[in-house]
Amino acid sequence: MKRILSLMIFAGFMFSLTGIMAQDYPAAEEFIYVDQQPTPINLSDVRAAIGYPEEAIKSDIEGDIICRILVDSSGKYVRHLVMNSGPSVLQEAVERHIAELTFSPAILEGKNVAYWINVPFRFKLISQQVRILEDAVSEVTDSLTGMRDNPGLWYRRGLYYLKLNKVKEAMADFEESIAINPMKNSKKVAKNTYPNLVKAYFGKASVLNKEGDMPGAIYNYGEAIRIASEMKIENVGVNRLLPQLHLEKGFAHMENDSSMEMAKKELLVASQDTGEIKCTAFQLLADIGIEEKDNENLVKYYDGLVECYPEQDFLKYSRGYYETQVGKYSNAIEDFGYVAEKVKVTPLLLATYNQMAFCYMKEKEFEKAFASVDKALVINVLNGESYYYRGLIHLEKGDKEKACEDFQKSINYQTDGLYLDDVKIKLEELCGVTLEDE
Repeated sequence: MKRILSLMIFAGFMFSLTGIMAQDYPAAEEFIYVDQQPTPINLSDVRAAIGYPEEAIKSDIEGDIICRILVDSSGKYVRHLVMNSGPSVLQEAVERHIAELTFSPAILEGKNVAYWINVPFRFKLISQQVRILEDAVSEVTDSLTGMRDNPGLWYRRGLYYLKLNKVKEAMADFEESIAINPMKNSKKVAKNTYPNLVKAYFGKASVLNKEGDMPGAIYNYGEAIRIASEMKIENVGVNRLLPQLHLEKGFAHMENDSSMEMAKKELLVASQDTGEIKCTAFQLLADIGIEEKDNENLVKYYDGLVECYPEQDFLKYSRGYYETQVGKYSNAIEDFGYVAEKVKVTPLLLATYNQMAFCYMKEKEFEKAFASVDKALVINVLNGESYYYRGLIHLEKGDKEKACEDFQKSINYQTDGLYLDDVKIKLEELCGVTLEDE
């Protein structure tokens, strides 16, 4: 899949939690909502410069290095973190050249902003795999000499060609497989040719997806699903393939921007599967939910993601955030409480205490609300959002004077953020302070 998902655990979550650090750049763990994420401009050149370390080739070392890169508002590399423990020889090769990356900057409300983005670097020795696939092509080709009316063989060779990235040859074989298929929808396994038909349409869709022809891919995924639904007898292989078909069709709708509702429909079917397909479907659904600001369904999608990745604290925080947005404060407190106990990352911990304070305030548990925001201020006494939340708590209790004091501190320490406009409104309308008075 070509889209970089914004909700993978290494990807940039798209909402602002807190302005934590004194410098202008967000912390690596800070979640920033942006309208457009940075896009690498010269990634191919940098990957070419990195190459494949000779030492790794000689030792048959493969692996992925995932780097979290801070991109400034002009699109320049600032610094990076390595997010996984890949082989050191591969990590060193990446880090020698990673600073050469340039980006189109992130955009928020028409302005360029600094943003952390994940960039993966994959190292895979393919020579042996290529030989195996080429041998498989030769073997099937020999078989086709005497069995050219066998649609299964054409499909198999097309699949091998696709894995070799020979898309023209793959498409020709998939189309031949469909053309010669007798389309027997028998109740007898040995006579039913629909399974090969399903697979061949899936193959065609995969080629079109790879070439960027999303309308064509959507049609052929649909044909594969339709034919599978019409089968008179169940087929284990087709049953295993169906969740993948729905997943790929949903993703194609997303890439085509044709219908997010159709995308969600397909992805919800895929999410009923087990394993990685289910988890990927929830990741894509959450991606759509974030774009559409569909907080109610985002809670459900993050339920699925938490089930998939129960040890990922960021996901529990994210679910708590969206639970807050839909008024499920007690559930949010439970999620934030878990994160507060487990997490060691200071910015996320600070944001967690701020959110917990807000939820306790909504539940009218003011002592716990003050205790939570105090914990946030222990982490960073100059955090503007913590004073904003404390001001809200004072205001909820009816203490206007203390609320105004904290709102003033919030605007003194907070230079940007999602809450700044609300602070200014409260200072002007509630406290009688105008921008000219500051």
